[in-house]
Amino acid sequence: MFPVLSPEGVGLPGLIALIAVTHVFVAHFAVGGGMYLVTTERWGRKLGRPGLVGHAERHSRFFVLLTLVFGALSGVGIWFAIGLASPDSTFFLIRTFVWGWATEWCFFLIELTAAVVYYKTWRRIDDKTHMAVGWVYALASITTLLVINGILSFMLSPGAWHETKSFWSGVFNPTYWPTTFLRLGVCAFVAGSFGLFTARHVVADDDRRLVIARAGRWIVSGLVVAAACFVWTRSALPADAAGILERSLDGARGGVPLLATLYRLGGIAFGVLFLVGLVCAVAKPTRLPRAAALGLLALGLFGFGCAEYAREVLRKPYSVRDVIYANGIYRDELEHHREVGFLTSTPEAHLLQGTDDLAIGDALYRRQCAVCHTLDGYRGLDGLLEGWDTNRVGTFLTVMSKQDPARAAIWSSMPPLAANQREVDALRTWMLARLKP
Repeated sequence: MFPVLSPEGVGLPGLIALIAVTHVFVAHFAVGGGMYLVTTERWGRKLGRPGLVGHAERHSRFFVLLTLVFGALSGVGIWFAIGLASPDSTFFLIRTFVWGWATEWCFFLIELTAAVVYYKTWRRIDDKTHMAVGWVYALASITTLLVINGILSFMLSPGAWHETKSFWSGVFNPTYWPTTFLRLGVCAFVAGSFGLFTARHVVADDDRRLVIARAGRWIVSGLVVAAACFVWTRSALPADAAGILERSLDGARGGVPLLATLYRLGGIAFGVLFLVGLVCAVAKPTRLPRAAALGLLALGLFGFGCAEYAREVLRKPYSVRDVIYANGIYRDELEHHREVGFLTSTPEAHLLQGTDDLAIGDALYRRQCAVCHTLDGYRGLDGLLEGWDTNRVGTFLTVMSKQDPARAAIWSSMPPLAANQREVDALRTWMLARLKP
């Protein structure tokens, strides 16, 4: 049993979202941008246009600063945040995929080295060798995506791993291939978006027109691939997750309204990006205002954030589907906790020797609820409890403490309550004390 941290304000989920969305967006640029750089250099040399090669060189400086400096630091931040928010789930993923993580870190080291060498050796080594370094970087970065996506997709659809407990069954799970190609499509559109942003530094109008049109093609092709693979991914989802998604999009009972909102907002953002990319690819403008380029990057980040958040919502109430709940409680230990109590195995066990129900309820909140909720900040309980009365609190706790592990029809995105009757009663007292008159 790990210690817990319950920061107020943005809370643990808000902290992860702030770090993870920007990091993963830049990480996709690190993959797609590597291919964009080396193919742009090859394209410029093949056409004999120094301006296009110069664009690749200037783009590589921006690329290295963003992906290696910000990307690496924010990557460390993600490990720190998830270790605080869900130490049990983090430990489970490290233990289950330790050789996958080791492989990813080895290729990430190759990726870092190749990126620095590529940037530092412009005009210092021959063109063929320089492009070879670029291809090493591109292939190493794609390999890191292939490994990491095996772990990310496993969290949503473990598939045969439940029976085999095999590393390979976990990596090559039912949604591995569709989400891998989906992410590669996202990598292409992100690379194209950043290509539009740096295109303003190209001096000659003709060269700038070519760069803008090419970046537009990357955006359009990437979004087309991502859209097709999104349909493929939906067909590969576990049956219960697919059902929740369909009910959410249809507005039916048992759906999650937030999930539908995220999908629609993300769809609008990507639709606008597709249209802008298409205009750039077909009309081939000579200039794109800096504000417009920044706006497109912000729109891409927003759409990407909606998609990632939707993936998280779809996986709830689990952090690893059918294995471990979002609050770090293993599914196969749920009934044990309901029988003998949850706090008995925590440092707060001494509270059970007294009669302070408020202290017991607060400890249960911090152990099982604070991973997703704060008291009065992000997803604040005080706001959620507004308008509730004694009966509704009782109904809620009855459902959550008796809920079938598979899911209940209401509050389905929340993990079931793992507590015996005394702890449930203490939590009820604690919640009633927080109700506003």
